[in-house]
Amino acid sequence: MAGSIANTQAIAPLIASLAIAAKVGTGFTAQLGSMRVSDEIDALDTLGVPSITFLATVRMLAMLIVIAPVYMVGLLGAYLASRFVIVGMLGESSGTYDYYFRQSITPEYFAYSILMTVIFAIIIAVICCSYGYNAGGGPEGVGRAAGTAVRTTILTIALAAMVLVFGLYGLTPTIPGMGLE
Repeated sequence: MAGSIANTQAIAPLIASLAIAAKVGTGFTAQLGSMRVSDEIDALDTLGVPSITFLATVRMLAMLIVIAPVYMVGLLGAYLASRFVIVGMLGESSGTYDYYFRQSITPEYFAYSILMTVIFAIIIAVICCSYGYNAGGGPEGVGRAAGTAVRTTILTIALAAMVLVFGLYGLTPTIPGMGLE
């Protein structure tokens, strides 16, 4: 029960967003930052191509296309890991675990979990693309922009997670299927 509720509502979206920020977000910042310091962005602007739209929108769309399927695989892994620990390592009954797991997870909570992760991905893409697009100062400036982007992203996601958990799941904890609704 705790594995399904905790993983679905908070743990999996937060872990996924931290991984995305660390891997994908820093990549966005570094790519755009290196384009900025090597004057590639200025070249696009000179050619009349709206550089921020061209560079950031493509990355945002790619993130939105990939995030939901990848997150669902990660959430399945979190569910399996929780089951392995509780049933396999702690020796609890698999039937009891499966029964309460199915009772406590709802399609609504699953959809909220995916929605939270998509919102986090949008936050990551916007912040990291912004820092990369505005980077300056050569390779050192790009490195600083990437570090600042990740720190800003982590802080913003922590605050957004708090707001989203309370906004989506309510201030009073509920456990579906257990009579605590």
